[in-house]
Amino acid sequence: MVDVVLDRAVIAQLLEVKDYLRIRDPNGQLLGFYLPQNNNTTQLLLALEPDVTTEELERRRNERGGKTLAEFWAEMRQKYPDKF
Repeated sequence: MVDVVLDRAVIAQLLEVKDYLRIRDPNGQLLGFYLPQNNNTTQLLLALEPDVTTEELERRRNERGGKTLAEFWAEMRQKYPDKF
């Protein structure tokens, strides 16, 4: 994660925020979202722990087999022709 240091004026604005907000550049382009530290949702998100270890995620990433998305949809069309 990268830290960004803000100037005092922006910090003062963010300290007034009670709920999440969208952050945009001067042209209106969405840059991201901000969720204040004192928001209950933030506390919940910070308390969550992943159910799998980094090693398990790596094992899953390297696992071979399965089918392509095209194969999956072909199978779905065959099984449920009236739905697709």
